[in-house]
Parts: sequence; structure tokens; C-alpha cells
Amino acid sequence: MQNWKSTLDGHRTVAVTGGCGAIGAEMINYFARKYTLTKFINIDKLTYSGKAENVSTDHSNYKLYKVDICDQSNVQRIFHAEQPTLLIHLAAETHVDKSFTNSLEFTHTNILGTHTLLECVREYGNFKKIIHMSTDEVYGASDDLCKESSIFSPSNPYAASKAGAELLCHSYVKSFGLPIVIARCNNAVSKYQDPSKLIPMCFQKIKSSQKIPIHGDGLSKRTFVHAIDISRAIELIAKKATTGDTFNIGTRFEYTVLEVVQKILSIIKPGESISDWITFVPDRPFQDHRYKVDTLAITELGWEPTINFDDALYLVT
Repeated sequence: MQNWKSTLDGHRTVAVTGGCGAIGAEMINYFARKYTLTKFINIDKLTYSGKAENVSTDHSNYKLYKVDICDQSNVQRIFHAEQPTLLIHLAAETHVDKSFTNSLEFTHTNILGTHTLLECVREYGNFKKIIHMSTDEVYGASDDLCKESSIFSPSNPYAASKAGAELLCHSYVKSFGLPIVIARCNNAVSKYQDPSKLIPMCFQKIKSSQKIPIHGDGLSKRTFVHAIDISRAIELIAKKATTGDTFNIGTRFEYTVLEVVQKILSIIKPGESISDWITFVPDRPFQDHRYKVDTLAITELGWEPTINFDDALYLVT
């Protein structure tokens, strides 16, 4: 008999989509070390933001499939061959700036990809739980705490595509009884993030003595959570959540873009003036000034962040 504590809630095989990205790589590395009797299969097409080397090759309980989630026949083949019982769906296009210039790619991956995956799940029929990773951006900008029941008001193509993917998930819960749970997350911090994202871009620019481009006035606020803490939240959701549940995953670590740059500058070039390291550029077509989420539901599952923002930044260096 297998040791229950060495499996993720009794699952012998867990499927993860997009597991070579910033959140996925941290999650698989965390889970594979902790749950040695669970096999983790990773379905990832390995785009610019996902690299195979992000996941440690030391894990004997890990296997990567270089497959696009829109490839229905290959995804079905993997499910039937590996027999997973838990699915964590992370695969997505996530770069907001790119969504303004190439929005159809976001619709293709985030909506059509999720729809294709749901059809594969329905046909396979052996998942006990499916966790779909969404974003706090589906709520749109807000100075008030958004609860899981708050209405969607996405203001950019990325957020709209994630809202659409969520609605598909909800329809498959109601129409086909799929055991889906939704997680909506704040901005992630991870050493595996692509350099086009704010935090790694700042580190890269400063280390190479280049100025950091700041959209607009740099006063828009963002809230951050480390990918390890996201992994811990998903771990609790896998163990305790029930079909149809939705959870906001977030912290109170809220900073303006300029404050983030200042913190990173203080790590790499302590004492230097931020004005010497930034250049203001035209803002996005639309910029949400802040996102705020109510995290009571995930807190009641037993979750709280363990890595503060300053420590998260040091983990990126």
C-alpha cells in the first residue's frame, strides 16, 4: 500500500499544463520533492516564457510532454496513457502588453486552449478534481476588495480571455458535472519569470546598466505573491476544495511600479537614485490603477503567505 503522506492527496498521477512557466516550474519542483510517490506529468508547448530547464531533472517522478493544449488528440493520448486523477491547468498567455498588440493569440491559447482541454477532460472521464488558474485581473481595477462573487469587468484582452476561460469552466461544471475549482491569483513573483515581466526586467536592466522603461507615471499599484506561496494555496485547494469553489489568492504586499523599482535598485545598487535608472514611456492603451482581492476563503482553508515581498525579491536574484 502506498504511503498517503507521500502522495498529493492520494493522487498517483497529477497532470499540470504550462508547468515550465514561472508558477508551474516552482509548483512542480515543490510538489515533486514533497510528494515522491505521486508522478507529475507536464504538458507544455515551451514558448518564450516556459523553459524545460526550469523544472529540475533530479525528479524521478516527473515527465515532460512538449505538447500544445490545443492539440486535442495528443492531450487525449497523454491522459489515457498516464491516467492522471488531478489536473492543474496553468497554461496561458499572460503578458498584458502583448495582449494589446496580439490579442488573437491570447484568445487562441486562453479560451480555445482551455475549451480544448475541457473536451479532453470530458472524454477522458477520470479526473477527480480540476484546478483552473485564473487571475485577479478578471475583476478589473478596483479600490475595494473584490470577493469571489464580484462581477467580471476585464479591461484588457488578456483579462478578457481569462474571464472567458473561466466562464467555459463554469459551463462544464453545470453541463457535464466536471469537478472544477477556480483560483484567481495576484501578480506572481518567481525566479523563472520571463525577462519581459516587471521584476526580472528590472533586475536585468540594472545589471546590464540600462534604464528601466516606466509606463505612464509609474504610480499604478500591484499586489505580489511568491509562486511558492501560490503552490501552497493550490496544494490546499487540491486537498480541501469542492466542485464549483472559487478562491482569490493574494497578499497585502501592494506597491507602485516605482516602489518596486526602488526596492530592486536598493538590492543591486544601494544608495543610487532611482531617477538615474528610469525613463518614462507612453502608457498602455489602458492601465488598471490597482487590483484588490478578498482572500478570506483561501485563508479559511488554512493558507497564508509565508514569503514577504522583500524576501521574494531576494529569491529572484
